[in-house]
Amino acid sequence: MLRIFKQKKEGLTDQELVTQYKKNGEMLYLATLYKRYTSLIYGVCLKYLKNSQDAEDAYMGVFEKLVKKVRQHDIKNFKNWLHVVVKNHCLEILRKQKKVLTISYDQELMQNEPFVHPFEESPTEESEKRLSDCLKQLELKQLEAIQLFYYQDKSYKEIAETKNQPLGKIRSSIQNGRRNLKICMEGFQNFNS
Repeated sequence: MLRIFKQKKEGLTDQELVTQYKKNGEMLYLATLYKRYTSLIYGVCLKYLKNSQDAEDAYMGVFEKLVKKVRQHDIKNFKNWLHVVVKNHCLEILRKQKKVLTISYDQELMQNEPFVHPFEESPTEESEKRLSDCLKQLELKQLEAIQLFYYQDKSYKEIAETKNQPLGKIRSSIQNGRRNLKICMEGFQNFNS
């Protein structure tokens, strides 16, 4: 009996299957449609995701989307509509992956410029004292990162490994420390003007 019932569903057009699924919510109608377009769904997933494992995962996720979306939309041409749904699903996956995408780069090439006194070509004894005073006002993390980067000529990567911290935190400490030093030095300069 189930076999006859299943064969009847497979003989229906896409539009009839969509109508029946919307009407009574019976999953066999939707499963028949899904099975009918298996190669299209998987092919689109593979085209966008470029990886068979990711494509298989996305293929399974499409069915979950269809359960809700078929009931919400007025579908005139199921195949074309399905193609758009699958494509959008894959693009959504790619966007999520991009948010956590790790880009490989050579940390040795990261910013590693010599420390140049912000106000004078050749620092004077007075400006060196001001700089020393400003360094003492930095937060400990900023001070340590600045000293390692500028005075010991360490790269971001070396500092991150030494401090056992993420590279981004080290970069942030150096940038914030440099900004705070500049503000402090400008304050001394404006105070003496």
